[in-house]
Amino acid sequence: MKSMRANLSQLILQLQDTLIDAKLMVIRKLDSVRGLVGTFMEKPNGFEVSNGEGFVAVNRISQNTIKLVDRLVFSKSNFNLH
Repeated sequence: MKSMRANLSQLILQLQDTLIDAKLMVIRKLDSVRGLVGTFMEKPNGFEVSNGEGFVAVNRISQNTIKLVDRLVFSKSNFNLH
């Protein structure tokens, strides 16, 4: 029974890693096709061009939303404020 729990835990962690990788692939693709809209991050000496922290998709019919956030960029942006 202990072995089955360990295997299940390992599978869950692998699934989480796979989902994070897939999410980051989608975010990178959206970053590459963003077009002319720029994102800027405030720095002590001015503003710096940035890829942003993520995207929000909205289903206009059901009003459901999904947020795709690059957690590393988000954390760096928000925990390194001057």
